[in-house]
Amino acid sequence: LQTWKFVPKSAETKTSFPEISDLAFYLYKSGNFPAYTDSDVEYFSCGEDFFPDFMQELKSAKEFIFLEFFIITPDDSWQEILEVLKQKVSEGVEVRVLYDGIGSVLASTKIYHKYLASLEIKSKIYMPLTPVFNLQQNNRDHRKIAVIDGKISYTGGLNLANEYFNFGQNKFSYWKDSAVKIRGNATKTYTALFLQMWNLAKFPEKKENKSYEKFFPSMQEKHCSEGLLIPYADNAYNEKDIAENICFYILSKATQNVCITTPYIIIDNQLKSALIFAASRGINVSLIVPSKPDHFLTFCIGKTFLKTLVENGVHVYLYLPGFIHSKLFTSDGKIATVGSINLDYRSLFHHFEDGLLIYKKSVIEKIQRDIELTKLSCKEMTLDDYKKLPLIVKMLGRIFRIFAPLV
Repeated sequence: LQTWKFVPKSAETKTSFPEISDLAFYLYKSGNFPAYTDSDVEYFSCGEDFFPDFMQELKSAKEFIFLEFFIITPDDSWQEILEVLKQKVSEGVEVRVLYDGIGSVLASTKIYHKYLASLEIKSKIYMPLTPVFNLQQNNRDHRKIAVIDGKISYTGGLNLANEYFNFGQNKFSYWKDSAVKIRGNATKTYTALFLQMWNLAKFPEKKENKSYEKFFPSMQEKHCSEGLLIPYADNAYNEKDIAENICFYILSKATQNVCITTPYIIIDNQLKSALIFAASRGINVSLIVPSKPDHFLTFCIGKTFLKTLVENGVHVYLYLPGFIHSKLFTSDGKIATVGSINLDYRSLFHHFEDGLLIYKKSVIEKIQRDIELTKLSCKEMTLDDYKKLPLIVKMLGRIFRIFAPLV
């Protein structure tokens, strides 16, 4: 809670954005997530565009770098990042790296932690894998957040591993993802979220100087006041289902279309009904998902949900060139979310997640164009496509759908 006192109060929205002031009010009261009218956002439609920009901003850091990612894999891309981090440490920049104990299993050893410490990089592992299982082991840190000097931040679907940037070859031929870069005061929310998780992570347990003011610099630069941004987060312990409620809100307010990309589709009855209801009242609801699995059982269960959605008027597009990992939710060219949140039980109810709500900013046009271009690389799913699936896929999907909240 100490970190949140440095986060600004929410911008006034009742006058300037009355049509969305109720959502802004909800996010501020439910999670202390203020709306910002003084921050810019840039969209990256693939990891290849994101990586050089990210590297340049890391190289420009003067005060501190915070990295929080579900997956960090010690491979070529991470080695390039690590070389920059080592250089910044030598220049006096404080570097903190936080990663999940299961997602980053190759980097979650005491040996690797000691290696980072030898480079004077502060690191923490959120809930390392242990031989004794407890229910909290199911609540992973799935966030993807980078903060540089408290002025620039990134979030999206990208982790720090080769496949996300299409380094070399991967089993999917091509990895499609997305991310955003935020400049301005909205970065303060991501700074607070990072420090909150840093304090929650207990490995290694060590006493630290918990003076946070230096991580929340005053902003001298003037940023675009067009539209608004609301960075937000969700976790298993708040019982408010913030991420899912944003989905409900966008679906209920849509007047023309809703476009969604997600790598997984395992949803509860309420969200399934909301998607179907939007389609039934004439909204063009389209959903882009992978045509190939990265987790076979999840893929099988997801197919049963896709069948139901297609039967009820939702347009489902199967991405053909490789694997789509992007997490986008847009509507009517006015509102969009980008972040770490998949449309599955784990993301919506079990994990620590984050996102960015964008309203009436020109960047939404770029997001919408990316979605439309992506559709050109897809095949629209039909009921015949489901019928032609291997029997084992349909059987496993039907059987394990009962256990969907655990998958």
